[in-house]
Amino acid sequence: MIYHKSIFYSILFFLIVSCSDDDKVCKYNLIDTISLEEQYRCSNTKFNMDIDLSNEFKVITNQSDFDQQVSGDCQPEIDFETYDLVIGKAELPSGNDSIDYQYIDNCKANTFVLKITFIQNETFIAPNLTYHQLVPKLRGNALIDVQIVLD
Repeated sequence: MIYHKSIFYSILFFLIVSCSDDDKVCKYNLIDTISLEEQYRCSNTKFNMDIDLSNEFKVITNQSDFDQQVSGDCQPEIDFETYDLVIGKAELPSGNDSIDYQYIDNCKANTFVLKITFIQNETFIAPNLTYHQLVPKLRGNALIDVQIVLD
């Protein structure tokens, strides 16, 4: 009988120890982001803002890099203590109505995913658009993965 209790308590102890708090707390979480239009009253940045990229993105973490690399009508003083700017270019096969963004924290992989959905139309205009989002300051060595979706 004592032998069975020892086995039971050993198994129970092993199960409790093997379940880490990270498994319970760490989930994929949607995180709020904001655009330069919303935060700094810029207008039509997909056409009026430019960065020297082609079908790629970069993360800008300070005002000096922003001033040197981004051109256009909107040149705000961004709060880089709070935000990082994810900005890129996408060459699209047809016209564009709008852009939707989702920012997801994959804390298990220490990665963030910025899912950019271009809502397309059937016009023959094939724009090369600038997309961007102000995201909360990245933690440590976290990475961002940008996923482009055409809808």
